[in-house]
Amino acid sequence: EIENVLREAVGFLQVADKEQKEILSGAEKKSSLGTSLTLANRMAVHAGLLLADMLGQSRGKESAEVLFRLGSGPINCVLSSAVMLEQAAWCYFRQPLERKFAFHMIQAACKYHQAGQEQHAVRCFQSAKPMYLSSQWVHISD
Repeated sequence: EIENVLREAVGFLQVADKEQKEILSGAEKKSSLGTSLTLANRMAVHAGLLLADMLGQSRGKESAEVLFRLGSGPINCVLSSAVMLEQAAWCYFRQPLERKFAFHMIQAACKYHQAGQEQHAVRCFQSAKPMYLSSQWVHISD
C-alpha cells in the first residue's frame, strides 16, 4: 500500500511541478533552469528515492525504472538528473542487465558533462566502456 501511495505522490508532484513552471515568467524560468529545483520537484525526487529504496535489491529493475523516470522526467536540474540516471544504471548492473547499465551510464555521463562535472562524466564513461568492448552486442555501432 505504501508503494502505491509513493507512486501516486511522484505522479502528482510531477504534475504540480509542470504547472508551477508554466506560472513562472520567461525571465525567471530562464534564470532557474538547470540550477535549481522547485519545491514540487524536490518532493517528487524525495518520494521517488524513498520508493526506489523500498523496492531495493529484491525488485531492482523496478527501482531502476523509478530512478530513470526521475532522471529523465521533469527534473530541471541537470546534476540531479545525472545522479538519478547513474543510480538507475547501477540498479540495472546488479540485475544483471548489462546493456541497460551501459546505456544509462552513458546517459548519466552526458548529463554530468552538461553540468560541467567532468570527473564524474569520465568515471561514468569508464564504467560503461568494458560493456562495449567485451560484449557480443552486435548492433552497438548502429
